[in-house]
Amino acid sequence: MNGPLADLYRQRMSLLDCEQGKQLRLLETPETKRRWPPPDDAKAFADSVRTWLLERIEALFREQTTPELRTARQLALDLAAFPPSPQPTSCSPRIAASSS
Repeated sequence: MNGPLADLYRQRMSLLDCEQGKQLRLLETPETKRRWPPPDDAKAFADSVRTWLLERIEALFREQTTPELRTARQLALDLAAFPPSPQPTSCSPRIAASSS
């Protein structure tokens, strides 16, 4: 291993090996590490799609000059004819990495 992270890793390991590192070694045991739950990709995807759809519906209504009531069928037809929105530029790095 080379690079700044490798140097940092070596320094950390040398601290754990010395006599003063006893307390630090206690903190490094698996029992004292915080366990992070795995990310729920399905929920993240559903949330992203929901946000995208709501923003698209709101954009459709923002273009109206006067408010009007619509049925679900009218809304669906209007959304189908509405030009697609550009792809989101900010998304979760995990989702972006898994889609490529």
